[in-house]
Amino acid sequence: MKQILIFFFAFFALLQAEENIYHTHIDKADAYIISLKNSDVNKKILIPNNDAQKDFINKKELPQNRHNVVLIKGENFTALIDTGFKETQNVLFERLKSLKITPDSITHIIITHAHPDHIGGILGQNGNNFKNAELIIDKLEYDYWQKQGGLAKDSINAFKKISYINHDKYLIETPSVSLRALRAYGHTPGHNVIMIGENLVFFADLLHVFDIQIKMPNIAVIYDVNPSEAVRVRQNLLNEFRRDNLQVIGTHVPFIEPVGLE
Repeated sequence: MKQILIFFFAFFALLQAEENIYHTHIDKADAYIISLKNSDVNKKILIPNNDAQKDFINKKELPQNRHNVVLIKGENFTALIDTGFKETQNVLFERLKSLKITPDSITHIIITHAHPDHIGGILGQNGNNFKNAELIIDKLEYDYWQKQGGLAKDSINAFKKISYINHDKYLIETPSVSLRALRAYGHTPGHNVIMIGENLVFFADLLHVFDIQIKMPNIAVIYDVNPSEAVRVRQNLLNEFRRDNLQVIGTHVPFIEPVGLE
């Protein structure tokens, strides 16, 4: 009976891992999209521009959002793009453990922006959870949060080595895969989306409510530091993604497997 129970729990854990981790090969690297939690969508964060949009939002039924981060493992690096909430740290570490990855083995932490649901996994009871990692962040984002203070500043300053994004160069020198940052300013002053290889984009917080903003990208959210810039950037980048037939995944989306945009 004991062996049956052990098998059952192991099988259940495997199924849960498969539901919350999507794996794909990109060039010579492995990419893992890791879902840390599911949550109901709060429509109140949306800022409609007119009554028609308000009516559409009110009537639209929405699936739960995933909360995704991305792990890229190459020949000479292991990079984590964003780290989730503070309260999802243990979930993140369990997901990494299932991939035989420890926090100490992470070589780079790439932060798309420093909102608490993206930098929350950095600081633990004993300081930086990723003590061997180099932080990669936009200089505008760094400067903004140094002035704002709080968890973001403390998390950023916990790293011994910090590199600033150069948009004309790859984020990491590696033969495994190209990693580039694209400016997506507006949501925060230094918000970036990350190109993984030539066909996949992790767009972070370019959209918060996918099923609505993909149809109406001129709808901002209350978290945007500069709503008008966020709208303009979102419209431009979505057009580029469609034009180039890119696969996309975001932080707040109702799926874990990348999709193309119609």
